[in-house]
Amino acid sequence: MNISMNHGIEQKKEDNPLKDLAKAVLTRACLDSLGHITNSSYCGETEKSILMDTATRFFDPNMQSFRLWCDLAGGEPEYIRDLYNDLTYHYNCGKLKNFNTRTVIETLLKKL
Repeated sequence: MNISMNHGIEQKKEDNPLKDLAKAVLTRACLDSLGHITNSSYCGETEKSILMDTATRFFDPNMQSFRLWCDLAGGEPEYIRDLYNDLTYHYNCGKLKNFNTRTVIETLLKKL
């Protein structure tokens, strides 16, 4: 008698921790650019402005570091930059005020 150990258990696709890390970096950069500072950190308005500006500049498809994180996340830099531009446009227009910003970003990056 041959009994399968996986009988009735659906196979989960392999996790890719590096891809997950890259998506987390992109998510954090996006949140930082929008001024969503984590509760565990505190900074003044000047520091917040610097953080937001640095995070915004991160999304330049010509920057090698941005291209690297996009590649690790499994997306084209220009595509991710377009997602970022669309997100910030809708965020700044107030169209996302009833949504959790992190959830919106993570949902967009799931498609990578």
